[in-house]
Amino acid sequence: MDKIKLWLDSETKDYQEGILLLEKATKNRTLVSNLRRKENNANTAKLAYELGKIYATARIEAEANENPQISFVAIDEANQLNQEPLKLEQPVPNFPPGTPATGQNPEPPKEPEKVDAGTLAALQTIDQENRTLSLEEVDKKMQSLFNEKAMLSNTLADLATDEERAQTVKAIADKQEHYNQLAQAKQYFQEHGKFPEAEPVPNAENTEDKATLIEVRNRLRSSVSKAKKALEAKPDDVTKQEKLAKLEIELNAVEAKIKLVG
Repeated sequence: MDKIKLWLDSETKDYQEGILLLEKATKNRTLVSNLRRKENNANTAKLAYELGKIYATARIEAEANENPQISFVAIDEANQLNQEPLKLEQPVPNFPPGTPATGQNPEPPKEPEKVDAGTLAALQTIDQENRTLSLEEVDKKMQSLFNEKAMLSNTLADLATDEERAQTVKAIADKQEHYNQLAQAKQYFQEHGKFPEAEPVPNAENTEDKATLIEVRNRLRSSVSKAKKALEAKPDDVTKQEKLAKLEIELNAVEAKIKLVG
């Protein structure tokens, strides 16, 4: 699946490489044979759609199998374009902030384990002002992602082109990943009584180390990308406009400093 993702993310998609990936991933020999006959824009879009569908389905099924608390109905767009929206088979219980998940006396504190960067980034999409998060806010975001995925899955049959369908399948997979990251954060909360915290970001103004500056630049680029997506959803939000402008200024300053350091 990693090779399929790399192919889907590539700006210059090698058609023959995509055909080989599809041939390994599907049992539909007729589909592979038809696409192999001729490389053109229509077939390239069809190839991207088929690989995107395979990748998204495998990813969703893998995530559901890894997390026993959450199990989603896999997306099989080829056979179930009109299936009902994705459903949670078992809802995750809600707990007040700071309350142990079991409702019993808290156990001795555990040593906090590492939490992947995606989970921290998912929390940051909620905590725009560095406030103390509540479990209710995370629940609301998870429900919102769930609803958005359901809406996207119901639009697949009405999309006009394979390219649009491929983009939609990828968007569904991205929302699935975001949802599961928040689910991981919830599980962390239930075990530790708090959400995971990101490690302090090095201050670019107080360092001349190029490696550190590059690390800061990469984090700022990620923050700028998230801020742009947030602004696209609410283009008239002045707070989001100001936040994006501030992040872009910081990013430009760090990039300029990297050039000076050489």
